[in-house]
This record gives sequence, structure tokens and C-alpha cells, in this order.
Amino acid sequence: MDKAMLRNIPKVDELLAPTHALCPDASSAAVTAAVRRTLDALREDILSGAARELPGRDALCTLAAAYVRGAETPSLRPVINATGVVLHTNLGRARLSGRAAKAAADAAEHYSTLEYDVKSGGRGSRNAHVEELLCRLTGAESALVVNNNAAAVLLTCLVYPLLQRVPAGMGLATSAALFALTNQLPYGYLGFENWHLCALPAGLYKANWFWLGLPDLTRFTSADYFPVIPWVFLFWCGVFLARLWHPSRGEAPAAAAPLCAVGRNTLFVYMLHQPVIYGALWLWHRIRGM
Repeated sequence: MDKAMLRNIPKVDELLAPTHALCPDASSAAVTAAVRRTLDALREDILSGAARELPGRDALCTLAAAYVRGAETPSLRPVINATGVVLHTNLGRARLSGRAAKAAADAAEHYSTLEYDVKSGGRGSRNAHVEELLCRLTGAESALVVNNNAAAVLLTCLVYPLLQRVPAGMGLATSAALFALTNQLPYGYLGFENWHLCALPAGLYKANWFWLGLPDLTRFTSADYFPVIPWVFLFWCGVFLARLWHPSRGEAPAAAAPLCAVGRNTLFVYMLHQPVIYGALWLWHRIRGM
């Protein structure tokens, strides 16, 4: 480590103006952050011995300007999907046609009737915008767009009469056991997390039924993957648990009052939980560091 090099590192203020001249459209905050990043990297290189001589100020300003341009460049960029998977989650799923992309951009640029019924002057349904199109496309009498959780709701509705015949305690225990047993099903095993009870035949996965939980991992990859099995069993745990806690008169027990309060204020809880968690972790680290 060369202490003389550390002492000769330029100050942030000395590099701000020449760096800003290289990228005049950037904000002062962006330039300042880039200069600090440049000097921090230089300091680390000196301490590790990677830097044998101190770069000139022009070189440092050029590097800081490159950081500024890199920060302003969108991280999402077009790529060629050569994976063989048409609807690839990691690559943005389905592409939009130019016409569809323009329609989406026009809707996003202005306020819209997402959940507003102009005719009645009251609240509408976002599903109404696609229901008629889906019915025309599929020939169905009615249609509904669902996400992962709503798909579990829909499947549960279809088999709910059968679930009602199962005693709540037995259903809860069975659903929990099935969730634990099939937790690693998409990866070729029966078992939970790192506990593998047994390997399953590779032939089960050749059809690539990824939606069910039997993906062909040689053809299917995803960073956001929640198939029907095992996750529907976890959803059913909640169904049976609700029957255990839910009295016949239709009111939640007093013990569940805090949970009901959270359910009535989900948006507030959703917006608040991250800063609360970050604040608690920051306070914990501060206390531990004392």
C-alpha cells in the first residue's frame, strides 16, 4: 500500500466541474455519485495493491463520466430469444406487437377507465376490458384473467364441494404433508427443501408440464416459477385453517382480530412493511455495532 498515493487522491470537488462538462445533461447528484464511486474504486485499488500509479485527473473524470452514462442507460434492453421457449419468463414472457405496445403506451401516458364505468358513473371492473375479447377468441360464455394466486382460488372453487366433505383438521394435516412431500417435485425429487426423500423417474418430465410442476429442466427455466403442485396444497392449508378458526355464525373469533385488521388494511400494510423492516434492521445493526 502506497500511503503517498492515498494522500494524493483528488478531492470530489476538484473533479465535479470537469466531469460535468463531459456529460452536461446529467444532474449534479448523478455526477457527484459517479465521482465518489470513481474515487472509492481508486482507493480500494491502492489499498489492495492493484493500482501501481495514480491516474491523471482527466482519466478519472472520463471514468466518472462513463459511470454517469452507464447509470442513465436503461438496464432493460432487447435481446434475441434463441432458447426455444417462446413464453420465457426470464426474457419478458410474450412480446407485444407494435400496435399493442402503442396502445399500452397511450393508456399508460394518460389517466384511463381501468376500474371506472363511464355509463354508470361508478366503479367498474378491470376484467371487463378483456372478457369480451377472450370470449370471442375462445368461444367461451365468460372469461376471467387470473394470476398465480387467483389460479389457486379458481382451482379451489372447482373442487370446493369435495374439500367441504373433508374434516378441517384432517384436511389441514394432509395438505401440509402433501406440500412438504411435493415441495421439490419441480426439481425431480419428493421431499422438502434440501431433504430429498427419493428421486422421481425422468420420464415424468419429458412432456414439460411445467404448469403442473413437472418441467423439463433441459428446456424450461424461470426465475418466477410457482406451479400448481406444490403451491395449491399450501393454499388449501389456508382453506382448512379458516374452517378451523371460522365459527358457524360467520364472524371471526376474537383471537383473529389482529389478522382481520391487517386484511382490511392490506394496501397500508403493503406500503408500510418495507420501511418498517428496513428501519428495524438498521436499528438492530446500529445497536450491535455499539
